[in-house]
Amino acid sequence: MSSAQPYLNALVMSPHGKCIPYAGDGLMRADGNANYGFKNLKIKPDLIETIPELAADADLKSLVSSLNAHPNFFSTGCFSQCISKSQEENLDEKQSDRVYHYCRGYIELAFNCSVHVQDAHNYFDLFFRFDSFLRQHHFPQAVKFDWQLEKAYFSEANVGGFSCAIFIRTVASPSLETATLGWQRSLQILETFFKSIPNQFTVGIYQLLAIAP
Repeated sequence: MSSAQPYLNALVMSPHGKCIPYAGDGLMRADGNANYGFKNLKIKPDLIETIPELAADADLKSLVSSLNAHPNFFSTGCFSQCISKSQEENLDEKQSDRVYHYCRGYIELAFNCSVHVQDAHNYFDLFFRFDSFLRQHHFPQAVKFDWQLEKAYFSEANVGGFSCAIFIRTVASPSLETATLGWQRSLQILETFFKSIPNQFTVGIYQLLAIAP
């Protein structure tokens, strides 16, 4: 049975784990991504201007800024990339290479609460809320949202729990403008969604920490 929605919203549990904060070497990998390390925008929001992944993506930058301004959340990583590829079709001699475009990336976040961050069910609830939010707003873009929960140790608070990365990928399109629009609209609907979440937590992971300058 096919879905009437042009988008796909899914959730999986990653077998990996990480320590937050984490260091990065800044070396570019084969997939075009690089690890620049964790930046604590909850404590030092001005550091957003130093994050290379956000230099050319205003919508991702806006989403990251909004997440860290919300009492419930903080960001732990991000990335974006638009790709153009040539797709060879050898059906007959008259057909030539065709170029298609898509955008991909992710935003990773965690609950800024030393209690709620320990329970993966709180992320499940967030996922289901977003799924309903997409339906209520009749989200029209052909994109895929992949929520990946991962075990995490928040060393500055001495708390074990989970982080969540939301991977986004637009459908392949013959138009770069269409792919870019799908990417932008996806980030914008995520930002609108997170802004709609009420402030529910009081035991902030970074709220009472004394972070050295």
